[in-house]
Amino acid sequence: MLLWGCFGVPAPSPPPPLFGLDSPPQLLACCLNAACVGLLDAGLPLSSLFCGVTCALDAHGDIVLDPTARQEQAMAEVHIIGQLLGASGFSQRRLFCKWGLHAGGAWKLLGGLREGQTQVDDPQADDMAHWCHPLDVHFATKGLQ
Repeated sequence: MLLWGCFGVPAPSPPPPLFGLDSPPQLLACCLNAACVGLLDAGLPLSSLFCGVTCALDAHGDIVLDPTARQEQAMAEVHIIGQLLGASGFSQRRLFCKWGLHAGGAWKLLGGLREGQTQVDDPQADDMAHWCHPLDVHFATKGLQ
């Protein structure tokens, strides 16, 4: 699975990859956490912090944090729930984000959108473009690669 995104007007094509998710699934959480720490270390102004964690539901409906490979095979679904808050530090003021989720052929989209675009924000008070664009996607697979 690959999450991509690009910021600014006009959007480049094809969009640059932010990070890939082939295996293991914990890589997504690791990349999100590394991105947050990298942005903080670079001194970029963030309106809030973000983090990632890998979790799954077992057959009993219990949440399993950082599941093992065996647990993942029994729970081959992923839910991505969150939002694209905004961006700052770009030379242009009018910003939007064109985003997408790319999954391997074994993954089936059960709910939500594979790609989309936020509205354009033209901040007047500061350089922070605010989108608060919701993400709610549900994928399932019969086997893991």
